Amino acid sequence: MPFITRLPALLLFVLSTCGLCLAQTEFRQAAVGDGSTEERDLVLGAAQTADAAQRVTLLDGFVSQNPDSAYRPYALYNILISGKDAGRHEKTLEAGLQLLEWAPNDLEVRHRINEAYVGLERWDELAPSIDLSKPVAKVQATQDGFPGEYASGVLDWLAWASNVAYLGEADPAKKIAWLERIRIEYPESEYAQDMYPRYIQSYQQAGDRASSLAWMQKSIEAGADDESYRYTLAEEDLGRQDFDAALEHAERALEILETKQSPAGMSAEQWEQYKTKMTAYANFVTGRAWVGRDSKDAYRTGRTYLLETVDVLKAEGGERYNLLAYYLGICYAQLDVKGDSVQQALQWMTEAANSPGPVQEQARQALAKLQAAI
Repeated sequence: MPFITRLPALLLFVLSTCGLCLAQTEFRQAAVGDGSTEERDLVLGAAQTADAAQRVTLLDGFVSQNPDSAYRPYALYNILISGKDAGRHEKTLEAGLQLLEWAPNDLEVRHRINEAYVGLERWDELAPSIDLSKPVAKVQATQDGFPGEYASGVLDWLAWASNVAYLGEADPAKKIAWLERIRIEYPESEYAQDMYPRYIQSYQQAGDRASSLAWMQKSIEAGADDESYRYTLAEEDLGRQDFDAALEHAERALEILETKQSPAGMSAEQWEQYKTKMTAYANFVTGRAWVGRDSKDAYRTGRTYLLETVDVLKAEGGERYNLLAYYLGICYAQLDVKGDSVQQALQWMTEAANSPGPVQEQARQALAKLQAAI
């Protein structure tokens, strides 16, 4: 959690009234002579109420009942610094926005407003508010003493809040916008480190496959290699009939799986299950890439890789198994259409013809030709 969120509210209040120039200080004090004694006593009593929720209620009542009072700014400021503890983020926000009329560059006011936006999960409003707050914080961060320390804490908090917004935002496009903000505005923060998985996932959720693949490639180039990225890129290369690139990615996926340790949060059993599945997937794309090279040796090598996947893909079923059966049928048919392999070709092509998937109809046609050739 950022430094600024750890500063006690009382400390902020005391320092802000001690001439340390957080910004304009008129509303931080109920100066004698500003208004009637009765109003002053009333607002001071409300501000000193021990319970935060009751304090906000009393101060809010004072503001409503005394809209022209000279102590209105003071009451609003005390709502501002009490609203978070009272769980009244909406009152913090209302008070803060009104105080900006007197002090548009007051960093504490802007910070409290931003806290309220986070508490209310109003991410669309938080973004422009951050844009207005950061320049003020950057200028003040150059000052000595408490003002500079406070502003530096606010800058850290803004990075933290941007990450909270990313996590809380449901819209994929808006999540990506928050990632862009973190990457560009806060590149040195902890939240800007290892962003590749978050970009990839967000683009996948947004249905932007091209950008997701591009970030997988960026991740690999940055040294953050991953077997799932390699497999996905291999499938993409295979779809473009770039067999060399597909083999490179698939073989690298197999290498990673051989040496990778169980990730944090995953049990040994879960890791073995995942590793078995991903190894089968990598072998699956490797075998198909070899078959695409269309030679006797390529069919033989491809068949070897494809056979390694049978148990996993048959148990899984679906499109992958339909493709596996079809490609195995092709391999056996190409290697020996008149010898022992023909029975294997018939068996696998029959499986493909009877399995729903992208090549089911092609398998039926190929099966008919095999049967006619016998």
